[in-house]
Amino acid sequence: MPRLACRQYGKTRQVTVPWAHSGSGFTQLFDAFVIALVRELLVNTVADMLGVGDGRVWRILPHYVEGARTHEDFSGVNGMPDLIWMPVWRKLTPDRIISGRGIS
Repeated sequence: MPRLACRQYGKTRQVTVPWAHSGSGFTQLFDAFVIALVRELLVNTVADMLGVGDGRVWRILPHYVEGARTHEDFSGVNGMPDLIWMPVWRKLTPDRIISGRGIS
């Protein structure tokens, strides 16, 4: 993002622009690119590819994850029926795994 140097106070400030969220340092297009990469690659790999620290990549993610979570709607989800997961759970009890019987 563009930075302006104030001659009167000797400070440098980052300009607020409509195509980036506050304090990001990256444009929303770059953020979208990072998110697309992170969906397929490790964060450290993405950071190395882009020449930034992994902390900068990690700081991009919460902003968009929190935004997406506000739009989640699970009102139509009733859960899994007992017939699907209960029999498998009974077969995978720790005593059967330890004794070597596993799933029959």
